[in-house]
Amino acid sequence: MNKTLLAIIGLLGLVDIFCMASLYYSTSMITWMHVNTYFMFIGSVFSAGAVITLLITSIRVKAFADGELAKKIVLSALVGIFLAVTIRMAEQPLYLSWMSEIQLTNDAITFPHTPIIAYNETFGLRISAWILSIMSILMMVYCLYIY
Repeated sequence: MNKTLLAIIGLLGLVDIFCMASLYYSTSMITWMHVNTYFMFIGSVFSAGAVITLLITSIRVKAFADGELAKKIVLSALVGIFLAVTIRMAEQPLYLSWMSEIQLTNDAITFPHTPIIAYNETFGLRISAWILSIMSILMMVYCLYIY
């Protein structure tokens, strides 16, 4: 496929993700009215995109690539995933601080709970997602060194 066409498709996809995040940001749900919404949407695109690209590329490149190219591909995916996960994790304390502040200054309710209670109820899910992300990065680093 033409590289220019692929680049245009990729840019249009990023614009689409930005528009979806903007739709969420513009709703009346107080928990989505923060820049965290953009971080989560775009961070998910880059982390999932790196993994899917690695999977597709590794299947095709395996037949005609040397070991050095394979290491570069894995390292590129690892850097993309690491940056996406790290930026998303670094933004979470700011989001939690904002949500605590907005609860004190606003009577907004995310049914059936206040935003901070609803956020705290998903603690296990968030922590398990972060742990799985970190474990996958560490497994990729391990595979990079043993390959």
